[in-house]
Amino acid sequence: MADVGIRRPVEFEAVFSRLKEFKIAKRFTEVIVLAAYVGFHYDRTASGPFQKPVEWQYFENEEKSRLHMLAIAHQKRLVNENADCRIVSPEHQREMFQIIEKYVHGGLLEMKDKGVFSQPDYAGYGNGLTTFLLNTLRKDEAEDEVRVQDLMRDLEQFK
Repeated sequence: MADVGIRRPVEFEAVFSRLKEFKIAKRFTEVIVLAAYVGFHYDRTASGPFQKPVEWQYFENEEKSRLHMLAIAHQKRLVNENADCRIVSPEHQREMFQIIEKYVHGGLLEMKDKGVFSQPDYAGYGNGLTTFLLNTLRKDEAEDEVRVQDLMRDLEQFK
């Protein structure tokens, strides 16, 4: 049977569980989206091994939209600014999942390298992760806003 979702990196299974346990994320899908965005932000990818996939049907529409935007942004970064949006079409879904999986793994590695998961406050309340995200995601806020606007313009063609 073909994969029908996004696989989680084996080495970070405990992290997924702890993020849920400490109510930083309600669902694994939230962790996948978060880690994928961190990986993309730092332009960091990594390959498996991966676990059984979290099925695409379990992602909320907003999460799917965010991952679609990430896949399109990846194509623009990889190919060029004129890359199209075919990566999010059903016939390219497995390829899109593989791109996202690599960013998820890379994002988790980036957080691990920055000590996010070893900070004492992470164990209790998740503040290490929160601080990391706020510092990371605000760093290039203006530039990111321009990228998001460009992506939204590109997505208009699907309406």
